[in-house]
Amino acid sequence: CLRRAARSRGGMSASSTSSSVGGPPPPPCNLALGGATTQSSEGWGGASGRAVDGNSGDGSWGSSSCTHTQNGTPEWWQVDMGAPYAILNFNLYHRTDCCQDRLTAANIIVSATADYTTGIICSAVTSGGNVAQPEVGTCGGATGQFITVQHSGDYITICEMEIYGAPAGSLFVGEPTN
Repeated sequence: CLRRAARSRGGMSASSTSSSVGGPPPPPCNLALGGATTQSSEGWGGASGRAVDGNSGDGSWGSSSCTHTQNGTPEWWQVDMGAPYAILNFNLYHRTDCCQDRLTAANIIVSATADYTTGIICSAVTSGGNVAQPEVGTCGGATGQFITVQHSGDYITICEMEIYGAPAGSLFVGEPTN
């Protein structure tokens, strides 16, 4: 994914935002992978960066690949994608060895700043039991630099968060970012 390389160099190149003429579109780029993360609290060593390390593990806590907050009000987990993007869809991997319903009623929010309260709720996890892997959702092109998973009164445990979209203002919103 050229976007990650451009982020590490401090900017985007024109070639990293579109596919070559006449060829197939590039494979989708996970905009969250390796991004800077924060969360409202940490429990049991479940650091926020585990959700963007490229490893969803097997969904068990013992795989050491899941985040973990406390169960306050509110609780949240957030990733900074490094630049504004039109967010098309996401895959959210949750814990499967227990507690599959912890993310039920959680909001997925796209925002321009780290203050997620000013953002757009693009999806809410509504499935009872929340057992499908991954939980797939859409943000319909909502634009922002930050994605937040937020809810109140329960723990947030994310084993991986994948986010797909296109650079904000791109003419290629329907194509994946490479």
